[in-house]
Amino acid sequence: MLDLPSLIGTCSRASLQIDKQFRQFEEFTVRAHEVLTGKDFQVRDIAVKLKPDAGRFSANLLHGPEVHIVFSSHIDAQGATRGFVKAYVRTEFSPEPYKQLGEFSFNANGELEERDNFGDLLEIGSGNHAAGLVLRFLQESLKA
Repeated sequence: MLDLPSLIGTCSRASLQIDKQFRQFEEFTVRAHEVLTGKDFQVRDIAVKLKPDAGRFSANLLHGPEVHIVFSSHIDAQGATRGFVKAYVRTEFSPEPYKQLGEFSFNANGELEERDNFGDLLEIGSGNHAAGLVLRFLQESLKA
């Protein structure tokens, strides 16, 4: 049986949550850019190319591979909407045009299930956490 009112309710709630998580991803993008390209950041020659409202951005270290960082959202097994961030690098001489470097997901509060060195949950809206997550992807791109 097609339960249209239930479907409308579920999709309406999911739409609001996805929009919130998209805004959190945009904040992640801005925070990572601010830290990684800041004049006081210890690692030089990191380029971050922002693509406003596109749900993606790219970064690379000096002349290293360009890492494409992409947002998506899914409903998990418990019915909660989670934001997903995946990183890809373009491959040459391979049947697949892109290789996935890594990914993470975050909850409605922008928190990952991973903790930092102090035992706190990583938050995508934190400048240092955002920069660290992008640096992890950049490091993986050098191994690819």
